Amino acid sequence: QPQPQPQPPRTLKFHLKTYGCQMNVNDSDIVRGVLLNHSSAADGNPAANTNAIHFEETTNEMDADVLLTNTCAIRENAEAKVWHRLRELRAHDAKFPLDRVREDGVEAVLEANGANRNRKQQQSKVKGKSKGSKGRKKKRIIGVLGCMAERLKEDMFRDGTADLIVGPDSFRD
Repeated sequence: QPQPQPQPPRTLKFHLKTYGCQMNVNDSDIVRGVLLNHSSAADGNPAANTNAIHFEETTNEMDADVLLTNTCAIRENAEAKVWHRLRELRAHDAKFPLDRVREDGVEAVLEANGANRNRKQQQSKVKGKSKGSKGRKKKRIIGVLGCMAERLKEDMFRDGTADLIVGPDSFRD
């Protein structure tokens, strides 16, 4: 049987914003390195490209497919700023969906991080019925990293402000 041809990697742009302590700045650098190194590793191995995702950083957050916010609950007002930011990002995304995002790429990222099930449950509760992929607006993935994310993850999932939650140090594994 002929072998399936490797697909070119899907490119997802990410934007990473850091709030809080100096440790979070360091953690953001680690997350950035993990995403960019993951992409580099897949680029050199054709077999790894079958369903590979290539990550590319962007400074324009509204051009990003994946919006990551690294949080801190220790610094004064950091938690309030993050909640405000998450609500703004979700509202902006609802008004101005990212039409160029390939649904399979977004779903693959969510599935890989175990967040897809929660997101689909939230969508079905809001919409009441599902639509086919044709005509569906493409949503950005909103992820929260850090100590605040871990402490308030149930609230963030319940409120629909985050699709992906990563506690401190879990991205180092």
